[in-house]
Amino acid sequence: MARLERDTRHEARFDARRFDQSDGLDVEQFNLSADYRFADGRGRIGPRLAYAAFDPFGGPGDIFTVTRIGASGSWRISDAVDFNATIGVDSLDGPGPGGTSDFLTYDAYATLFPDDRWRIDAGVQRFTFDSEPTLRNRLVADQVKASADFMPTERSRISVRAAYADFSDGNRQRWWQAEFEQRIALAPRLHIGLRYTGTDFRLVNQEGYFSPDEYHSLEATVRLDGQAGPRTFYGIRASAGGERDVGGADRFIVSGSAYLRHQLSPSFDVEPAYDYSSSSAASSTGFTRDIARISLIMRF
Repeated sequence: MARLERDTRHEARFDARRFDQSDGLDVEQFNLSADYRFADGRGRIGPRLAYAAFDPFGGPGDIFTVTRIGASGSWRISDAVDFNATIGVDSLDGPGPGGTSDFLTYDAYATLFPDDRWRIDAGVQRFTFDSEPTLRNRLVADQVKASADFMPTERSRISVRAAYADFSDGNRQRWWQAEFEQRIALAPRLHIGLRYTGTDFRLVNQEGYFSPDEYHSLEATVRLDGQAGPRTFYGIRASAGGERDVGGADRFIVSGSAYLRHQLSPSFDVEPAYDYSSSSAASSTGFTRDIARISLIMRF
């Protein structure tokens, strides 16, 4: 009960992230957010501020920056209906004659809980990209998405997800995914599963992002969450499998992430984390990516 009460208090959060990518793009990102909770935890609202710097050559002079100012909120109407929305303006500033461009971005979705076994999500999203060519070309995507999760038992989950996106360069993407996960231990929580992902594009091999005619992957997944001490929590995610796109060879792929959260005081947490992926579909340009992150969370 003490942990539940603590997790539903007002929250302020600062994230600092460093990306190491095989295409040589140097990325630093900083995020600042706050959430004020009201109506006994049924609602939240708060500001969002993000800044990212993209250096394609690792040297001075040719740097793209993206500054995002926005707000986020959610409202649990009842046990069966929940709404979430984040909206902001991305200000993209790059070298050359393009100057600064502003883009409205958002991510809004509704969640339905017909009963304890089902969860259904549907939403819309508008976002910018994070590679040098897409930043230079000011690429934006508008997407609609939906997902359904079904729990036949308290230990198993079946999920299906789909999305459709229109790109500002005239491209179109269809994306779909199916996943099964089974919990095999409770303390710590250990889940294993299988995940299939597919996608296709109307225009292939577009500059700056991974856009094959057709793509498929199949991965085995594992997820572990536990408590290393009275105030220390951890989580590990990993997957491995194969992927293939039309015109390309089969490739082995692996991804993983880990975090360690420590409660320094009743109001203050620190959380270092690390992510890695070698999947072509995990990033906009189809390369390997490492992300190191440190988060500071204050509750009041």
